[in-house]
Amino acid sequence: MIDQGLLKVSEEGVKVIVPNVSFANDVIEASDGTLYFTVSSTKYTPADFYKDMAEGNPYGQLLKYDPKSNQTTVLQEGFYFANGIALSKDEDFVVIPMQKILAEGQSQWNINPFAENLPGEPDNINLVPDGSFWIALIKMNQTDVTAIQNCSENWELLDAYPGLISLLLPMGSDGGARVVKVDGIDGKIIGDFNDPNATYISFVTSAVEFEGNLHLASLQSYFIGKLPLDAPNPELATI
Repeated sequence: MIDQGLLKVSEEGVKVIVPNVSFANDVIEASDGTLYFTVSSTKYTPADFYKDMAEGNPYGQLLKYDPKSNQTTVLQEGFYFANGIALSKDEDFVVIPMQKILAEGQSQWNINPFAENLPGEPDNINLVPDGSFWIALIKMNQTDVTAIQNCSENWELLDAYPGLISLLLPMGSDGGARVVKVDGIDGKIIGDFNDPNATYISFVTSAVEFEGNLHLASLQSYFIGKLPLDAPNPELATI
């Protein structure tokens, strides 16, 4: 999706579904073909994602694309770096980490807190067949992020010391690897896999459960991790 808009990738090639979207992030398709997708920032591009983080203002959006009318609608604005998105099992609400957005008609949506106080920053979220959700968590030094946000010369500081970005958002083995499973109703944690040493995979950004295995993706790995959930004691360090 990145800075070209919302893209459809198939064997026939790549097609732009919704153009002129600078920072589309994640998308989910409903059974009727409707697409719900997030825009992380209306101000910054993917290359400047850290500037959105350093500024700390809510430039994120939730949008809806109707394939029948070919129309795109902004459903909600004011999210802090809107990231992953998932549709509930009964398709009566969508979830952006820490927000449950209930459908109340075509033009009115109700936002409720969901999966708050997670032990990390939420990235992508994916539905589990039983109605729960897997959420990939990113390690972030929130104290230093807040300090940068409160600094009047934050841009000059980041430009002068680009290495600060890796301190705010550790990657590689320093970033660890963690995913949690949350209840689909109240958002409480019901499962937690954590490997702070990132033994085999680091900076996990997505977790998808399929046929008894948890498949893990990372921006820093050229492979997909596979964790058997029916193992006696499944751990991320043993994928």
